[in-house]
Amino acid sequence: MQFKSIYFFFFLCIYHSTIFSQTFIGKVLSADDSLPIVGARFYNQKKLLYTTNADGNFNIKIDGKESIVCKHVNYISVTFVAEALPTIIYMQPQIQALDQVVLSAGKREQKIGEVTVSIDILKPEKLIENNNTVKLDAAVDNIPGVNIINGQANIRGGSGFSYGAGSRVLMLVDGLPMISADANDIKWDAIPLENIERIEVIKGASSALYGSGALNGIIHLKTAEAPTKPMTKLQVFNGKYDNPYNINQKFWSGTRGSNGLSFFHAQKYKSIDFTIGAYYLNDQGYRVTENFINKRVTGSLRYKPTKLKGFESKISAAFFQSDFGNFLYWRNADSALWPAVGSISQYHNNRYTLDPRIIYISKKGWKQSLLGRIYITDNNNLTNNGQNAWCKLSYFEYQLQKTFTIKSLKATMIGGAVSNHQKVKSDSIYGQHQSQNYGLYIQSDLKWKNTNVSLGIRKEWNQADTLPIESMPVYRFGISQKVFKATYIRASWGTGYRFPAMAERFTNTSAGAINVMPNSDIKSETGKSWEVGLKQGIKFKKWLGYIDFAKFNTSYNDMIDFTFGYYPPQPGIFNSKYLGFKPINIVNSQINGYEFSLAGTGTIHKITLDILTGFTHINPIYTGLNQDSLAQIENGNILKYRFKNTFKANIDIKYKKIAIGISSRYNSNMIKIDTIFYQVIPGVKEYRETHNKGYTVFDFRIAYQYNDRSKFSFVIKNFLNKEFIFMAGNMGSPRAFTLQYNLNIQ
Repeated sequence: MQFKSIYFFFFLCIYHSTIFSQTFIGKVLSADDSLPIVGARFYNQKKLLYTTNADGNFNIKIDGKESIVCKHVNYISVTFVAEALPTIIYMQPQIQALDQVVLSAGKREQKIGEVTVSIDILKPEKLIENNNTVKLDAAVDNIPGVNIINGQANIRGGSGFSYGAGSRVLMLVDGLPMISADANDIKWDAIPLENIERIEVIKGASSALYGSGALNGIIHLKTAEAPTKPMTKLQVFNGKYDNPYNINQKFWSGTRGSNGLSFFHAQKYKSIDFTIGAYYLNDQGYRVTENFINKRVTGSLRYKPTKLKGFESKISAAFFQSDFGNFLYWRNADSALWPAVGSISQYHNNRYTLDPRIIYISKKGWKQSLLGRIYITDNNNLTNNGQNAWCKLSYFEYQLQKTFTIKSLKATMIGGAVSNHQKVKSDSIYGQHQSQNYGLYIQSDLKWKNTNVSLGIRKEWNQADTLPIESMPVYRFGISQKVFKATYIRASWGTGYRFPAMAERFTNTSAGAINVMPNSDIKSETGKSWEVGLKQGIKFKKWLGYIDFAKFNTSYNDMIDFTFGYYPPQPGIFNSKYLGFKPINIVNSQINGYEFSLAGTGTIHKITLDILTGFTHINPIYTGLNQDSLAQIENGNILKYRFKNTFKANIDIKYKKIAIGISSRYNSNMIKIDTIFYQVIPGVKEYRETHNKGYTVFDFRIAYQYNDRSKFSFVIKNFLNKEFIFMAGNMGSPRAFTLQYNLNIQ
């Protein structure tokens, strides 16, 4: 009986397999052009069943009652009951531009179409590799709504110009702040361009997640991980400056230009991967004594043990050294490329970063991250030793993240604690000071069907030296709704906060004829911003992109502004050293406006077309000023150092081995500056009066892809040799030519 039972059991198994397991054969094609889809994957509830071959064919043996899903990264997934599986499956292409993954909006990966705030993405081949960009600010300045004014980032008019101190835009590298401890500014030349996965720009208050300094937005550079196969990249270039538009401005004979190289290698070996990069630039500059010699070395080492799933540790380090001349303002408008007496300084600067991090994802999906950054800036002014300063930022953050699914509701919770210590040592420009910042934050992102909701809160504690501890909560709320297949609407509101930089509290120095005085009593800025927007995916043949429209409003309370005046320690004292600029909480302000942008990539009739373009209009005004105050202000209540209208266009066209690119930047006239510059800097007033229509600058590039590894490029900056000033007493670069070679081995 026992053997009969065993025999009968095996008979049932064979019978079940014969009756219920069936073989399904067919082909997967694109619904657009009926071409086979390679790499489409079939899954049941348990595992991967099959991957289509080069002809799009599949051959699956399964139970006919099973539910089967067919997936591909570039197409919309389709689901069938196996017995109803057709012999030909047509898959609809995704609107890929809306499915790009971004990281910055919620400290986690999200699709750009579902994000509740305005965000732009810049890939490294756009405007960096293709345009011979040697500093990140030159690339970011091409993003719609973003302006870099003499090195200071400004998003939709949220910042003007404050001599580099106290940026309202937070720079992140791999999710951690990359701003100096003294001025809280962005050291653009220290940011590595050798290894970039993408750059994300968030427009609007982001203090709820990122704290003080993100009052106006975020610029986030994400570095790439080492690929499966070893990768090596090398770039070498050589360039020269053309004669200025006004030949009388030319001060050099022969050739004046730049040359440099960058190198990057990344490789995996079992459970270890590493990267190493190097960079060198020798730029003679287009102004007298403004030469740059920059050197940078970067590296990282990551360990992911095979026996401890979900764990990884990584350490990254970088060293940067720069020798350069800092040109403050011109001698006069007829000698615009010569510095005024006392307005040029020679610097030798060093920057160091050390970034340790540990990440662990448990079997139940709890993600814990311990992140750190030590960032040291060592500034040495060879012309004026009183401006030397050594600064250290020590930043550590703990994050906890988990995604829950309850029926059709998906909720992602992320919370964390932050410790940020800043220390400054200098003889006279700052003295010796330190500040502490602590923060707790939590954010919840909820997804239900086609609706995404984001809620966040952060509590900050800040202290400078032994001053009283300051505490401030900030909030954010956002919602996005997918209303059609490729149409998203969004709305967001958030509060912002910025603790004054030590440079704003303690700077006591002079440059040329300009004095800068400290203000230890300055108060923090607060603000709020709201936005409503529409993102519409578009598709033409194989070209995919999106149109984005946003209406926005930002307001600040106790806005910090460097204001010219006479500031004696007590009434009745007169001394010229008390005449100059001082950061003060001048008044409240408001910036409202709108932005229209278009982005996309794809092929049209065998031509690859890549576009990033946009127009931004702002109305930046002081609020709360009385008529007497307005009478004292040039151009009424308009905020200083803003462009009311800007237009950015970046277009790349590729056909076979030839690629052509054009970039254009238009800025309307900067309506208002500090009028003291009319007296201090000769020719500024007259130049602004005769050049009051704004300016447009074009860049042109052409590249030839010699083979899979080698590419030659020819780049022309300021193609039309336009003469313009980007800041009072600072003339832009004349036309420049660069020949570039790229080697990419993988």
